Amino acid sequence: MLDKSNTSPPTANSATVFRPLRGRIIGMIVGASILAAFALPLGGIAVLIAWARVTVPADKPSSGAVVVAAVLMALALFLGLLASWLFLLAARCRRMQMELSSDGLHLTTSLYEWFLWNPWGIREVRLRWDEIKGIRLWRVPNNLAPGGEQQNYILYTSQGDFVFSSVVWPHPEQMAAAIAKRIGGTIAQSLDELPTELAAAAQPSRKEKIGARLLRGLGWVSTVLGVLLLGISALFAVTGQEWSGGLSSTVLATVVFLTGGYAMRRFRLE
Repeated sequence: MLDKSNTSPPTANSATVFRPLRGRIIGMIVGASILAAFALPLGGIAVLIAWARVTVPADKPSSGAVVVAAVLMALALFLGLLASWLFLLAARCRRMQMELSSDGLHLTTSLYEWFLWNPWGIREVRLRWDEIKGIRLWRVPNNLAPGGEQQNYILYTSQGDFVFSSVVWPHPEQMAAAIAKRIGGTIAQSLDELPTELAAAAQPSRKEKIGARLLRGLGWVSTVLGVLLLGISALFAVTGQEWSGGLSSTVLATVVFLTGGYAMRRFRLE
């Protein structure tokens, strides 16, 4: 059965509408808020150290303190940019929906070439059923997804290729099955099962390969940040000094960085 909170019940002349899970969007906002909560105090500490060096030259910080200030500022900028990206992505994902009717498909979702990395990669299109060429399942290892596997359904159309991911959509398999039934086709389980005319075009592009490498690189950065936060909190605990971030929030951020980094490092294209 369809999730009643995310689909509209069909009637004789109505369309069936799928929408993203509200919880996923709220999760993005919460994650962005946590990142911003760390970016602000880290940036503030860095600014205070730099200000002391400029205004009080007699008591200017040591070179070690200056290096710490630079590292903290770089970390604050990275966290701030990541928080801004998550806020923007949540706002864009909130617009997503898929509406099936007898005339065709009204779709707002991510372009496959950008997946969910680019908030501006979300497009709205209206498709006739004869404009849909095929659909396939693309599985990605992800320990944060149910069963340790993230399911992505790629929709090939004359207006571009689009993706329904279990990261955002509650029932992508039902969405894919509904489309396949309308076009009288089947869901390919791999690139090899696609029709010949689609198989060549469906191979990962240079942009997709670069994006995959960047995502894995971001995973390593996230892992390093998690280890750094853990080390910083341990240092303050050993020295008995107060840590402005708070122990509980530091532990939460460390878990988020380490688990998220692990998932991103495992990302692979077919």
